[in-house]
Amino acid sequence: MFDFELELFNFYSKKLSKWNLVYKYVLKNIIFLVATFISIAALVIISLNIFVEHDIEFDSFYIYMIFFFVYMILFLVCMHYVVVKPAILISVNKYNISFKSKQWQVFICLIVQSYLFKKELLNNDPKFNEESLQFLIQVLKEKKEETEKLNVLKLLSSYGSLFFLFTIPVWSAFNSWVYNHEIKTSAEAIQYLLMLGFLIFMSVFLIWMPFKKNFLEELFSKESSKISDLIKALENINFSLKNFCHLKSEKSGVIKQSTIDSIIKENTN
Repeated sequence: MFDFELELFNFYSKKLSKWNLVYKYVLKNIIFLVATFISIAALVIISLNIFVEHDIEFDSFYIYMIFFFVYMILFLVCMHYVVVKPAILISVNKYNISFKSKQWQVFICLIVQSYLFKKELLNNDPKFNEESLQFLIQVLKEKKEETEKLNVLKLLSSYGSLFFLFTIPVWSAFNSWVYNHEIKTSAEAIQYLLMLGFLIFMSVFLIWMPFKKNFLEELFSKESSKISDLIKALENINFSLKNFCHLKSEKSGVIKQSTIDSIIKENTN
């Protein structure tokens, strides 16, 4: 990747990330939430250990699983109200647009477009603009291919792989349970195994998946994903420059050029 393409990618992936534009302003909220829930988890686990030791009528596995689900649901709810909602409010106050809205991608595209004009990679010549954008897109596509070849952990990002990984400790737990408990019927063992499978399914698809999609991916997306997003942004810019009416309709009164210029000024030398 050439120097300017690398500079463009760094500007897009670091300066225009949701962390840099929004989430860094709620860092205290994130630290407070994580510290609070770690403390709660430690206290509850200690309390549960004491309770389980003195009351053998309850199966500790089910107690811990109930705690885990309640804990994770409360964490997701608090994450929404303590982190995400304040971040949305900051986004609206600072940029006059929510980073959760469909217009956010239009906003990012317009910043990239203004950045390219500032760096003189775009000007008033339509032919020059198309050639410049096509060149940038091609270079980024080649970079994406190289990145994906080197990404040996790519398969682990799928939910199917994650579900498969969870089956390993489940099978281990099942074998331990069979060894430590007197099995009266095979139906009892099958019931326990199905319960474990159901809990894992719930954990992966109802807790982990929304948390990953709505928070983690916004902050820690892979390099190849960032390159793909930048390519899409450049393709949208190319289309918009060829269709000025489309650009004008996309750039509603909500998105102000002064805000775009301010972001570029703050994040470039």
